[in-house]
Amino acid sequence: MNQKTLAVVLILFCLLAVPMTAFGESRTFRPPAEKGYVWVVVKHRKMYPPMDTTISIQWGRFSKQASINAGCFRYSCEGVVIRLTHSKNDSVPMTVTTDGSIVTIYQGEAPSQASNKNWQSKNW
Repeated sequence: MNQKTLAVVLILFCLLAVPMTAFGESRTFRPPAEKGYVWVVVKHRKMYPPMDTTISIQWGRFSKQASINAGCFRYSCEGVVIRLTHSKNDSVPMTVTTDGSIVTIYQGEAPSQASNKNWQSKNW
């Protein structure tokens, strides 16, 4: 492989592949067509020192992206539990993208992580 071809391949890799690693996981969830709470449970990236976890949610007209601090007081948290209110009897798909790892997305009762002090809770 000549140097020009190698240079082009490396530039394309940097432009395409490296930015794709910013988000580690993406999942689409279609809630049931009834009102209630939708829960998104995301584990923080395991890094030392703990780094913020970026979470992006696109749900119909609702769109939010945030960087969640991985620290809970003096120790690092396992992750974050996000509660969203499903206020209409519709079934609009929701897409969650994060650089952490998605544990679960569902509609119903609060997950066990919501009452665990090692997990942060957010209401969006």
